[in-house]
Amino acid sequence: MKSSEQNNELIKHTAAIHINNSTTTLIARKLFNILLKNAFHNLRKNITHKISLLELSKSIGWSSNSHPNDELKEAIRSMVREQIEFNVLTKDKKNRWGIVTILSGADIVEGVLYYRYDTVLSEMLANPTIYARINMVIQGRFRSKYSLALWEYLTEYLCVEKRPKITTEWVTVNNIRKILGAEEEYYNDFRKLNQKVLSSALKEINKLGDINVDVSYRRKDRKIMYLSFVVHKKEELLESSISENQIFALEHPEEKDVTENVYIKQLQQEFHLPKSYTNSLCQNVDDQILKNAIDAVKEYMSDKKIKNCKAIVKKAITEKWEPQDKSEYSNLNQSQKIITDLDAIENNIIHEGWKAVWNILKQKIDKPNFISWISKLEFSDIRENVVELIVRNNSFVRTRIENEYADQLLCAWKQYNSSIKQVKINLVKEKECIEA
Repeated sequence: MKSSEQNNELIKHTAAIHINNSTTTLIARKLFNILLKNAFHNLRKNITHKISLLELSKSIGWSSNSHPNDELKEAIRSMVREQIEFNVLTKDKKNRWGIVTILSGADIVEGVLYYRYDTVLSEMLANPTIYARINMVIQGRFRSKYSLALWEYLTEYLCVEKRPKITTEWVTVNNIRKILGAEEEYYNDFRKLNQKVLSSALKEINKLGDINVDVSYRRKDRKIMYLSFVVHKKEELLESSISENQIFALEHPEEKDVTENVYIKQLQQEFHLPKSYTNSLCQNVDDQILKNAIDAVKEYMSDKKIKNCKAIVKKAITEKWEPQDKSEYSNLNQSQKIITDLDAIENNIIHEGWKAVWNILKQKIDKPNFISWISKLEFSDIRENVVELIVRNNSFVRTRIENEYADQLLCAWKQYNSSIKQVKINLVKEKECIEA
C-alpha cells in the first residue's frame, strides 16, 4: 500500500463502528474518526490527546469562520454521552463484555481541544483484532450520516473477508435501520425507509465512495424483511482524491431530457400545466416520485374543487407526496397561505425562549431554507430541560428538520439556556390538541 494511502487511513475497531447512529450526527461521527486517527499512535502512551480547533475544523471540511464553536462543542458533548458496547475474547480465552462512552472527557483551552478515552477503550482501539480501514479522504466527501454509517459497515465486511468483492449475509430490515440510525416510527414502512434513507445513501456511496454496492431483497409474507449487499472495491484509479467541484458535479448531474417522459406528459395533460413549467419543475426528479405525486394529487383532488393545480403539483413533487398518506397534504389549504414575511411570523411568537432561538437561527440559516423548514416549527413546551417543538401534519418536513437542523436547533437553545439537554420535534395530526 502506498504511504499516502496509509496516511489517509484509520484502523478502526469494529465495536467503534457499531455505535447508535440514531443519536449520532454526521459531524459527531466524522469527529470520532478524526480524533481517533489523531490519537491512534499514542493511545497506549498518553491519557490525554490534543488537536487544534483550526485543524479539527479543516479535517471536518469547515472553513475557519463557517461554523461556530457551539456546533463543535455539541458534537463533543454527544461523544461524551454516546456509549460503545463490546463483546470480545481476551488473551486467556475468556469472554469479556463491557460498555464505555466514546470520550471520557474533553476540554478546550486557547483554541486547542484536549480529550481523553477510557483506559479499556484505549487498549481496544490501539490493538483491534477485528477492524475496518477507514479512508479519511473518502469520509470527508459524505454529506449524510446514513451514507457514512452504511459505508463504514460495508467497509468492515471487506476488511474482515480480506477480499475485493464480497456478498454480505442476509440482514434484517430492523438491523439495517439500527445501523443507519433510522429507527423512527415513520420508517416502519419500508417504502419510506428505502425512498428517504437507503436509496440515497447507496447512491452517495456509489458516487463518492471507494466501493460499489448493489442490494438484494428477500420477502416474507410479501413484505421485504431482509437485505443483502454485494460490495466490491473500485479500481485504484477511481480512488484518487475528488475535489469539491467534482463532488458538486456528481451531486448535480447534467439535466436530462424530459420531453419524452411519460409522467411529465401526464402532468401536462391531466392537470393542464404548461410544458415549459413541467419540464423545469421535473428536472432530476425520479420517475417514482413523479408517479407518486400524480397519484397523490389525483386522490387529494377527488373530492375538492381546486383551481390552482400548479401550486398543488409543485408541492406534491417537492415534498414527495405518496398516495394514501393524507397526513402529508391534509393541511394544504393552510400551507398555501404560508407567510413569507419572517418578521410577521416572529411577532406571533409568544414564548420568550423560542423567540430568542428563532432570531439566533435566522442569522445562521439562509432565508429560503429558514422559510421552508424552520418556519414550520412551533413551540410546545419545556419539560425537565427538554424542549418540545411541533410540526403539523407533515412527517416529511419533520424528518428533514431532524436530519438537517437538529444540531443547530440544540446549539441555539443552549445559547439561550445552557441547561437544555435535548430538543424533540413531534408530529401533530390536524385534529390533535397541543398541551399548553
